Amino acid sequence: MSIKKENNLLAVITLILLTIVMLLPFYWMINTSLKVELEVFTIPPTWVPSKIMWSNYSGVFDRIPFVQGLFNSFYITALCTVGTVFFSSLTAYAFAKMQFRFKGPLFSIYLLSMMIPFQITLIPQFILFSNIGWIDSHLALIIPFIFTNGFGVFMLKQFFQALPDALIESALIDGCSQWKIFKSIMLPQVQPALASVAVFAIIARWNDFLGPYVILISPEKFTIPILINALQGFFSSNWAQIMAATTMSIIPLLIVYIFAQKYFIEGISLSGIKG
Repeated sequence: MSIKKENNLLAVITLILLTIVMLLPFYWMINTSLKVELEVFTIPPTWVPSKIMWSNYSGVFDRIPFVQGLFNSFYITALCTVGTVFFSSLTAYAFAKMQFRFKGPLFSIYLLSMMIPFQITLIPQFILFSNIGWIDSHLALIIPFIFTNGFGVFMLKQFFQALPDALIESALIDGCSQWKIFKSIMLPQVQPALASVAVFAIIARWNDFLGPYVILISPEKFTIPILINALQGFFSSNWAQIMAATTMSIIPLLIVYIFAQKYFIEGISLSGIKG
């Protein structure tokens, strides 16, 4: 066997092992969601449930308003994603292709905001939202998220900078406005980056726990992570039902990733070599 074939075989074996390691937690989650409660913590652990308990899934709907939480998470995530992609692309285009005063310092300040942990600004945000009446409102979860996505701006800026300025100059000569140039010429060129920003926004907003946990009070406004947390008891928890709820909660993310996988991978790979 040649050295090249040996290296290819080693690479395949390594990838298979890494895939198994990465899929193991997902298998264990699904496996646990189908077990009898007493079987969850048995030693040694059982890799296949002795009895399939589909009632764990139906029990989730009996204990928490899972459908309502799913709807809340869906529409909050959808609005945040659309708003993030739109305003991040506008901001990135301005920083990449337009000239204005203090452009460099403003962009540096914008990037520095990415380095401040959310936990540090949590209390000031809570006081601000309390003063303007946004406590127990989904607006507090949507509006700040849309306008503070520094990562999306940074990624899209690299793509816009890689596009030749001749495209803009030619369009201006033909009488196009900046808005038409942005919408009809620039955005179609950065679709992979837009898809990547959208996927990151979906994951961040869908999985967010701390923000909704602090802001929301009414159970009918809770998102999926808070409702899953509500399944935990003070003295004991039904971990089979918790895993069942978690399994159902990640299905929308898997669907999004499957359909956006091509653009997502392309956007991530190209973002490191552009700009």
